[in-house]
Amino acid sequence: MNANSMLDDIDRRLIEALQDDARLSYRALGRRIGLSQPAVADRVRRLEEAGVVKGYRARVDRGSAGLPITAFLRVTCAGDRFQAIQRLARELPAVLECHHISGEACFMVKVAEASLAGLERTVERFREHGETVSSVVLSSVVEDKPPSLQ
Repeated sequence: MNANSMLDDIDRRLIEALQDDARLSYRALGRRIGLSQPAVADRVRRLEEAGVVKGYRARVDRGSAGLPITAFLRVTCAGDRFQAIQRLARELPAVLECHHISGEACFMVKVAEASLAGLERTVERFREHGETVSSVVLSSVVEDKPPSLQ
């Protein structure tokens, strides 16, 4: 069930409903997609076991939580620094995402900080392991958009 082609229409509708509001009860999910509460519970359990549904979380407004600065760092490194950058990305609280990418850079790192001074410290930590290019987000047009399974 880990491939999109393995999901049926009911699974897709169930995932879409969970992406809209993961706090819905099984009963409410069942009413929304036309299944009984036990059938919904069984499907959700199977989707979780298959790794299609990986978890549930609250979406937090970073600015309201005291982290108004979002930036992207492109990091280029030598092969022997690759593991160090991965480890740093996992350890730093400011890192929201870290992706190994193709192209000139090795990694794209999304960070959230309380201040420009904090951003500077984070950039410097990555700079210890490679070359960095940073871009501060002025505004976000689309963010945290759930994937469409249709």
